[in-house]
Amino acid sequence: TNPAAALAWAQKLPDVTAREEVLPGLVSVVAEDDPRSAAEMVSRLPSDMQPLAASSLVSQWVGADPQAASAWAASFPDAETRDQLFANLMNRWTKTDPSAATTWLQTLPADSSRDAAVAAFASRIVSTDPQAAVQWAATISDASMRDTETAAALRTWSEADPASASAWIANSGLPDEVKARLLPAH
Repeated sequence: TNPAAALAWAQKLPDVTAREEVLPGLVSVVAEDDPRSAAEMVSRLPSDMQPLAASSLVSQWVGADPQAASAWAASFPDAETRDQLFANLMNRWTKTDPSAATTWLQTLPADSSRDAAVAAFASRIVSTDPQAAVQWAATISDASMRDTETAAALRTWSEADPASASAWIANSGLPDEVKARLLPAH
């Protein structure tokens, strides 16, 4: 019942592997009842242990309060970890409230964290709304990631509804060489 004492105990475990296995679970358990205390716990962890614990926290927190979880994830100082948190957040949030997740995505500045969130969102919605998934993937700022995610969404769409996907590709603003690669040969 004392998160600080549990954290102190876990950080003193002599076996690094045991410590790495215990800390994310501990954060997740605390997050069930008090995500803000769990967030404080994450901030006190060594930087190499924060990504896994932070991911565990966001997974738990987004179910109860996605707005608070997203605000906390956005404030995370390490960009690589923030990217991971945004992807994790979108994977969970899109399952429960895709409309709110979409609204949040629209507020994000163009950066690697937004790109990670959009990629996760597009992957999550492609089976139910492939056109929206393609359109979202096309907004990713990193060219390589944008091409990869857009092509993946288009492939999924083409498998489910070849005629609609082909029509969209043909009428899109994609460069001709990209269209040629994506459209089936006649």
